[in-house]
Amino acid sequence: GALFGLQIGDIGSGIAFSLLLPLPLDLEPLLQLSVAEGLAGSGMAPMLFTFYLQLFYVCVWWTIFNLLPIYPLDGGKLLGTLLNNDKLACLVGMVVGGALCLLCLVWATQGGSWFNVLIVGYLTYVNYQFLKSF
Repeated sequence: GALFGLQIGDIGSGIAFSLLLPLPLDLEPLLQLSVAEGLAGSGMAPMLFTFYLQLFYVCVWWTIFNLLPIYPLDGGKLLGTLLNNDKLACLVGMVVGGALCLLCLVWATQGGSWFNVLIVGYLTYVNYQFLKSF
């Protein structure tokens, strides 16, 4: 069936529905489709399918990560502009970065990626350096 003009098995429907999957919503089964299901119905080669799927997830999660209020990410610069106070934006970035670093550290000790701890820890340190410069 079609929903919002998108067909099951269509690449566009897989992408549209996959954006809703991380949300804790009780959606009807048609909305539970993932980008993988949309791509699988397109008949593309398995290697291209895997590449496209990974590229899609990298793009989505990098966009979300980039909007965190941690300077020098875009979210930190936006916060500094909205508050018209770079010092306060760096302080917020240091607090958010530190909390996220601790969360990533807990996740890494349970089998997650240590790379996330390094990235977020480095960004927290950058905020600390910027804060010292004021």
